[in-house]
Parts: sequence; C-alpha cells; structure tokens
Amino acid sequence: ILRREPVLMAACIGNLGIAMANEGAIFNFFPLYAASLSISTAVIGSLFSARMLSSSAARLPTGAAVGRATSQRLMVIALATSMLCMFAIPFARSATSLGLILTVEGIAFGMYFTAGNTAIAEHTTQANRGMATGLFVMAGSVGTTLGPIGLGAAAELWSLESVFWLTGAVMLAGLVVILYLQAQARRRARPPADNGGPTTGLLPPIGQETSGSAGQSPGASLVMIG
Repeated sequence: ILRREPVLMAACIGNLGIAMANEGAIFNFFPLYAASLSISTAVIGSLFSARMLSSSAARLPTGAAVGRATSQRLMVIALATSMLCMFAIPFARSATSLGLILTVEGIAFGMYFTAGNTAIAEHTTQANRGMATGLFVMAGSVGTTLGPIGLGAAAELWSLESVFWLTGAVMLAGLVVILYLQAQARRRARPPADNGGPTTGLLPPIGQETSGSAGQSPGASLVMIG
C-alpha cells in the first residue's frame, strides 16, 4: 500500500521525522541542553508547558483550515518549521529564546499531526482507513523508538548540540523525499492526454474504485487501486 500511494508514504516519512524530533530531541535531550545553560528546572518545566499549550492550540485552527487541497501543503510547512527549530536550538543561549523556539516547534507539531491525519482520511476509503492510519501511527512509533538511541549516541560521541543538528538534517532529508513523493502523486493524478478532463493535482483515495474506458461493462470497469 505504501508503494502504491505516495501521499500515504509521504505522511509516514514526515511522521517518523517529527516524532524523532518530538520524542527524541525535545523530550529527552532538550532538558539536558537547557540545564547545561544553567536554566532552572522550574523554568524548563514551564517551557514544556508553553510548548504543549501551543501544540494543543494549533490543532483546532489547523483542522478548521485544512482541506483536500491544503493538507499536504500544511504537512510540508509544519515539517519545515520543526526542522528550522531543530537547527535554531543550538544557537539559543537563554530561557527566553529557547521558550520561543519550543513554542513554535509545538505549533508545528500540532499542525503536522492534524494535517497528516486529515490527509490519511482524505486518501483512504473506509475499508483501507484502518490500515493506513496504523501505518501512519507506526511510523511515528519507529521515530519515537529509534530517535533516543541514535541521538543519545550522537550526544555521547560529540555534544548535546549535535543532537539537534542531526535531527534537523534527518528532517531535511525526509522533507526532500516528501516533496518528491507529493510531486509523483500529482503526476499520477493527471488524466491521460486524450482524456480531456480537468487536472486536480490530487491523489485518488486509496482503494477507490475507478471507471474504465467507455464500452466496458460496469462490472469490468471497476478496478481496485488500493
């Protein structure tokens, strides 16, 4: 199903990367980095509260704004924003700057998770929605599992700053792949040259039944693509 559906694969890759940033770099190593700057434990806790508040606040507006034509764009914007936050953290040296970065990262995470779930729902039928959602969530779990291990090794070998550089680099690579997959999905969605129909630029839902060429019987013209 992942090979057949570029949008689903793009959503899963993005979820893996943003989960690596969220559960790996932010939850595990951000407190250590902040403490290394002599920021108090109470302040670090308040920074995480601000992040969670911004993440929660971003979800409803994203859900209201997202649509079939915008969910994939919002995924890219959110992933790129989170990536930039990872690159910015090593340059921050105060609680104020770290708090601002963490708040923006929380907004990006809330946006991505909401837009990603919407994209999955848009491009699946009821029969395949459970499988697609399971793959999306599983990709996030893989990022959550591998992130702390790999980033911990990086921190041990190099420094705490390297954790955020490495996370940003992984997210950048994932973003390039996602843009490629989304472009591939748009190419697949274009009708044949002799079709004459409008080009929507959107991938048909996974498992959607599509009509064949004129002259075929109704029973023979239904093809399962998911």
